[in-house]
Amino acid sequence: MSFSVKSEMDLRLCVKDQFFPKSKYHVSLEDKRIDFIVSAPSSLFTSEVFLWAESKKEITPVNTMFAQLLLTIKKIIDSGEMPPKFLGVFDKEKIVFIEYHHLLPVFNLNDFNWHEKPSTVSKKTENSVAKFLTKESLYQFNFKKDETELHEFIKTNFVVGNVPLYKSQINKNNFVTIYNKWV
Repeated sequence: MSFSVKSEMDLRLCVKDQFFPKSKYHVSLEDKRIDFIVSAPSSLFTSEVFLWAESKKEITPVNTMFAQLLLTIKKIIDSGEMPPKFLGVFDKEKIVFIEYHHLLPVFNLNDFNWHEKPSTVSKKTENSVAKFLTKESLYQFNFKKDETELHEFIKTNFVVGNVPLYKSQINKNNFVTIYNKWV
């Protein structure tokens, strides 16, 4: 499978329809400035978020997309919202996942410019993020060649109640949220 799309929104819709069926997952397109959010209801009043992702209609380097995503989600993380288990990026050729905790150290970098606009990310920022994108921590799938493996990855990892505890730094902004999850 290959996506020949005219816009980023078309690409998001194609990925949503092909890999995240409506009966199982809820996909938000452009919620809180995040391009693609995958969740599923976990109880009557709550839902479990599995993925925050950045999308690009053209083939784009993985470190560029992840740098843009991190710049986008920084304010959301600082507001105290708990991140999902996975962060991801995709373009018309590939989709890449990484567990959030692998990128947690980026939020503590002293020389990282958090005031950059995600749409115009600098080479320095890309390089800073690239250091944390190790081959061992990334799950990369080509839409055409790895379709079966991608479906299996989603089926295995995006299961309500199957999200293990992961590392998250506790700060004044997320203390209440973390405490409520703990309770």
